[in-house]
Amino acid sequence: MTVKPVTFVAAIMFWLVAVAHLVRVLFGWAVDVDGAAIPVYVSIVVCIVAAWLGYMLIRENRAESAPRG
Repeated sequence: MTVKPVTFVAAIMFWLVAVAHLVRVLFGWAVDVDGAAIPVYVSIVVCIVAAWLGYMLIRENRAESAPRG
């Protein structure tokens, strides 16, 4: 099974975003955007979604490259 390089890089980027948000949740870092505090639950949701998207990218790409027949 081969993975297309661009798809693999995109999946890695999604996983890095997920890890960054997980680290924010674990360490309790505060994030303010233009003076508005971003709640921690936003990072929890983004972590789950980003990790899922990275996983789905790899899964979809491997399904496309798998031999058929």
